[in-house]
Amino acid sequence: MLALKIILVPALIGRITLAGWRWGQGFAGWLGSFPIVAGLVLCILALSFALATSRATLLAFVTQAAFRPRV
Repeated sequence: MLALKIILVPALIGRITLAGWRWGQGFAGWLGSFPIVAGLVLCILALSFALATSRATLLAFVTQAAFRPRV
């Protein structure tokens, strides 16, 4: 599924760019706002953001545990 998204999104954006050259920017903007294009791009961005956030959170837990003052 991820491979399909990685291949499909650039292909759709490339087609939208070609449509913008032929029929104008307004038409390309209208095509780019379709959920099939915008949804896939937002999904990939959200997954990469979630991965980076979870890594940083786990690292913060480890550092807090390592440097916790002993009473």
